[in-house]
Amino acid sequence: GFARLGYRFAQQQADAVVVTMRDGRREFVYGAVGEPIHGDPLSWRCADGLTVGRLTFRMIEPLRQWQITLSGRDEIDLTWTALAPAFDFGHNGTEVIAHRHFEHPGTVAGDSRLQGRDHRIAGFGTRDKSWGPRDWSGISGWDWISAQFGDELAFTVTQTATDGPPAQSGFVSRRGRTTAVSSFELRYTSKGEHSARDAELSIVDDEGATFHVSGRGISQVPLFKTGLMLLETHTRFEARLDDGSRLSGAGVMEHTWHAGSRELLRRLPA
Repeated sequence: GFARLGYRFAQQQADAVVVTMRDGRREFVYGAVGEPIHGDPLSWRCADGLTVGRLTFRMIEPLRQWQITLSGRDEIDLTWTALAPAFDFGHNGTEVIAHRHFEHPGTVAGDSRLQGRDHRIAGFGTRDKSWGPRDWSGISGWDWISAQFGDELAFTVTQTATDGPPAQSGFVSRRGRTTAVSSFELRYTSKGEHSARDAELSIVDDEGATFHVSGRGISQVPLFKTGLMLLETHTRFEARLDDGSRLSGAGVMEHTWHAGSRELLRRLPA
């Protein structure tokens, strides 16, 4: 699953979303869109956390540990702990969506009570933070793929479609040591335009190491906001490293594009 907060201070509004997928299907979706922002953000305290609707992110230790909670009838209480330092996606000057953006892999532990069922969570996940001005005028969509293979390997790659060649960035983390992605090739193998359910990846990092990754989507949730369609796919990954070893993992593939009315109506039931 994933949880996100977004603050739009120019509009004095904030958004929150939580999506979980289990056993090949959507389990739970929570959205709070256009919530008013109260008070002066400069007076906010880290100890109080960042709250939009029923979702709260609370920093326990900077760049190290965060608590994620959802209150109400459906609840989550998770602690995210970093496994590697934060990676700056603007390291090569190609970041185009967010003015500033970093990510890093970590562990996730805690509990959830969703749809009347209790679950103990013990896994892995990526923290993703971006901020600053955004210019959407020249962006037609993006792909963001994040995968974890235990504490052995994690990666995130992203490419943004503009008028020219796609702008790429990303990182590979192996046993807590992180290198930048110099380039990658992404090919969706599932049928249908914008299906984005299965994929093949070839990733090369700045040190010349190559990673061949195949992804098989096991469940998918479409989201829609202000003309942008977002497909969130819970994916099983298999990675083949340059030394011939293989690893199994899991993660999320996010594929977005500007959809017209016909596309929105077609996907409306989902």
